[in-house]
Amino acid sequence: MLSFLKKNKQPITTLFSDSYIDIHSHLLPNIDDGSKSFEESTELIKRLSSYGIKNFVVTPHVMDGVWNNTSKDIQQKLFELTNYLSSQGLNDINIRAAAEYMIDNNFEKLLSKKDLLPIKDQ
Repeated sequence: MLSFLKKNKQPITTLFSDSYIDIHSHLLPNIDDGSKSFEESTELIKRLSSYGIKNFVVTPHVMDGVWNNTSKDIQQKLFELTNYLSSQGLNDINIRAAAEYMIDNNFEKLLSKKDLLPIKDQ
């Protein structure tokens, strides 16, 4: 267990307010080096939820030639995941999408087309 939790001896669920948002997670399945299935995503989200984290901004990688994710692909995968979570009875989870962009030639193209998913102002 983390040392700061040992010293405080307080439950981890008290560390996260209801408005806490995990802004860097790779919970969308089969889209980058994160989760590999809807089931794995669900288990990760259940575990995080048990700690009191219920708000997420997923940030899959976008890197030319490695992870060629588009805004449309990311939004579609988010739609599929939220539907899957709902079918599993997880209706108290809030998830939206952004992306973790590598600064490469593709990023310049996406920036010029204004086809980016930023964390802020969505």
